[in-house]
Amino acid sequence: MERRPHPHLENARLALARWVRQGPRARASLRTAVAILRAQQEATVDGILVVDLNGRVLSYNQRFLDIWGIPAEIAATRDDQQLLAHAVGSVADPEAFLRTVNHFYAHPNEERSGETVALKDARVLSRSTIPVIVRGEVTGRAWYFRDTTDRVRNDILQSALFRLAQLSRNAADLDQFYREVHAVVGTLMDATNFYIAEYDAAHDILTFPYFVDAFDAAPEGEPAGRGLTAYVLRTGRPLLATPE
Repeated sequence: MERRPHPHLENARLALARWVRQGPRARASLRTAVAILRAQQEATVDGILVVDLNGRVLSYNQRFLDIWGIPAEIAATRDDQQLLAHAVGSVADPEAFLRTVNHFYAHPNEERSGETVALKDARVLSRSTIPVIVRGEVTGRAWYFRDTTDRVRNDILQSALFRLAQLSRNAADLDQFYREVHAVVGTLMDATNFYIAEYDAAHDILTFPYFVDAFDAAPEGEPAGRGLTAYVLRTGRPLLATPE
């Protein structure tokens, strides 16, 4: 399959070629073309970064800075290494991230799309990259990033709800059901410590038919009292508590 530059880059290349052919009289047209290209970059939901083969930043948009949380003073240096250092500090797997970047420095003709990059703050980015080709020669690389956190979370949540619906019909017994519910919840959050409580209102007693904890043993039946479980029972609402 023939590799084609991104439309934004192709538009810029064609505008530059026209300017070279037409001479100084075309400068106003070139400024207009660049302004249109810049407007297109700023309007897209993708964060865009374009660098040359020497690591010099040729172009970026505000969305790129916003996605990565890059300060304006770092972006103003137009130094790819400074941007890379900032990005490495944000990703969940810095070694894998650096391997990918170094791979494309070593293989400038390659392109890739739809890769996933997990960040330390729990966001998920989609990453694509293509070489910038001018007159048949690779002159740089364009990177495209999109924040797909909400879509990924929705997909995981829908999958979890579907699995729970299946469990309610197919579980052989309650013990199996509780174990599998625990596994499903573990796909949504850290569920290392997890319990299911039952409340006997007639005797004001909490029991714990399923209880997994890294340190504590399952408690015996006890009065509801004023703990976190009792709060949820009393209010009928989830309790999203911070460690503090």
